[in-house]
Amino acid sequence: MKTPATILLCVVFAGNLFSQTNEPSTAKQSFTAADFEPDTNSAVYKIQFEDEIVTAAGTVYKNVKIMDIKPDSILINCSTSNTIGFVQIYFADLPSDLQKFFQYNQSSAAEYEAQRNQQIAAQAAIDKARQDEARQEEIKKKLESDEANLKIAQQKYDAAKERYQQMVDAEKINTERRIADAQERQADALEQQNLQNEINNIDTSIRHEDDLLNQWQTQDALNRIDWDLRRNQP
Repeated sequence: MKTPATILLCVVFAGNLFSQTNEPSTAKQSFTAADFEPDTNSAVYKIQFEDEIVTAAGTVYKNVKIMDIKPDSILINCSTSNTIGFVQIYFADLPSDLQKFFQYNQSSAAEYEAQRNQQIAAQAAIDKARQDEARQEEIKKKLESDEANLKIAQQKYDAAKERYQQMVDAEKINTERRIADAQERQADALEQQNLQNEINNIDTSIRHEDDLLNQWQTQDALNRIDWDLRRNQP
């Protein structure tokens, strides 16, 4: 059961949509079944309240046109002090005379509301299923995207690892070459030192032999002098 405060404002139109009148009320006091049939030209119920509809809570709707009648409510086009446009009014919010006028039946309204709630629940279930399906599809696409990104990242990692290994191998080769060159230079330096030592030894030997030769020549010269002296003595 809707409370008097429950009024659904559906669509608002410009103020010039409705014509205001200050003339005395010319509203019909009795209606036939034809009055509640939609007007085929305007899709609006023929019945019009030129003055107003007042709810049980005292809300006044003026220049009322009945747009639709349902078992639990009516949809009107109207104007109030702060509303111009479409308003849905539940029969439970209307006085008893208007309820009777619109042939309101509480059981039919409850049955209609239950059916409507079932339809709303069924539609909500359908919407939820669609949302779940869309969410699953979104998750699936995200997983596929993540897998593709992971594959690309793995490929980049493998390529970077290969380049790094190539750099390590090249540096290793260069290091080994530099070590070999250093060892070769060290061997050349050692060989050169050995040759220099041999040259130094040869020089030492030559100087020693020169000294011996000089000593022998000096001694020989002394011996000759001594011989000559002895030979010349009387």
